[in-house]
Amino acid sequence: MNSPIEPETAPATSRRRTPRTELGQRVRQQFARNVRQLRARKGMTQFDLARSAGLGRSFVSQIERGRFSASLDTIAALATALGVPPSLLLT
Repeated sequence: MNSPIEPETAPATSRRRTPRTELGQRVRQQFARNVRQLRARKGMTQFDLARSAGLGRSFVSQIERGRFSASLDTIAALATALGVPPSLLLT
């Protein structure tokens, strides 16, 4: 007798590609503070910054709250939109 073959179920995986660490959290928070402060000094809204950087406003909001990590491309886009070198956003 043939028994039905159960399909393999894929293991549950997290969408996060890198682990969260204490150092990573501190870097994310510093980056968030710098983006928020520079944006405010330039008199830009989140919408203005997002449009200038080619990002979504809610994504900028999440970055400013330290909820999302930014890729190198995103850091470069934000730095360009703010008129500062990318290193300034991380220090």
